[in-house]
Amino acid sequence: MTTTDVAAAVESLLRSIPERWADFDHDELSAAEQRAVFLLVAAGLVERRIGVRGEFAGQAPAIEFTVDATGEYGLVEAMESVVAETWTMWGQAFVAWKVSDAGASTPFRFTRTGLDRWRLTEQGVTARDDLGVDAPSPGAAAFVGSRQRALEFVLRAGHQSNRPPVRGEGRLVEMKSGDGQDRAPASPTRVALANSPELAAAFRDLVVPTFAEALRLVDSRPGDHEAPAGNSDGAGREDSAQDAAPPPLTENEVAVLNTLAKFDASRLPSVAMIEEEMDGRLSRRAIQPIVVRLIELGLAERPRGERGGVRLTLAGRRLAPKIAD
Repeated sequence: MTTTDVAAAVESLLRSIPERWADFDHDELSAAEQRAVFLLVAAGLVERRIGVRGEFAGQAPAIEFTVDATGEYGLVEAMESVVAETWTMWGQAFVAWKVSDAGASTPFRFTRTGLDRWRLTEQGVTARDDLGVDAPSPGAAAFVGSRQRALEFVLRAGHQSNRPPVRGEGRLVEMKSGDGQDRAPASPTRVALANSPELAAAFRDLVVPTFAEALRLVDSRPGDHEAPAGNSDGAGREDSAQDAAPPPLTENEVAVLNTLAKFDASRLPSVAMIEEEMDGRLSRRAIQPIVVRLIELGLAERPRGERGGVRLTLAGRRLAPKIAD
């Protein structure tokens, strides 16, 4: 499998994956197509829906859950609710397992249930349309929507070799016990682990990598994983970032940062919305490069891509109360 093979598969799938959910058999794809799906999801251009059955050795019932994920961190985010619920079910059994002679092995088994599903995201639709456009010059591919730019973005090649990661998002769609009983609402759910931090972290770090491996989502290339596993996820980077000295910011950058902090984390305000909230203090033309600067500093992110709005990262929200506008 060569880079050319993967690029061809990326272009073919980007043209053929529909905008509405459709079934696909991951195991029937070629190696290049499987890699292409991985990269398209990691780039935030394709959203993937996966049904999974999870079992804990010697414990009943099993659980069945469905998650949606896109971007590099989407699967881990989707698993937050799953981990919290499975801790409730299997937490005590997990603690007992870890202190037993079998503690070095894993008590978990995860298998896919049925076919996966996929669809293009809004950014995926835009990238698909860009496939029909040729950049007027090689240099223009760095910023002009075109076939070259779309493929380079997905492959992290050429002008896009150092692009920022697409964090993405994930959610729990449905969770049931093995007897068919609902265990969680079919809506985006964020559940914090309130148990012993050490045990909860160990449980998370064991579940998420095992789950990722079962779904063949573990990849050897750093930085473009669909789901960074356990101890190297995006949240970990943000936690370590809070201990570092804050980056130097101009007065206008502080103003935009504090304005973004006024929006709920579930919202993705546009530059126009930021301008309106600032009541004309800065123009859209002035706000746009500041937003880009905040993203470069890891204080803001565009989880849905360039046209999907912006929000502060955890590091940005932690910094905002500490600095005066």
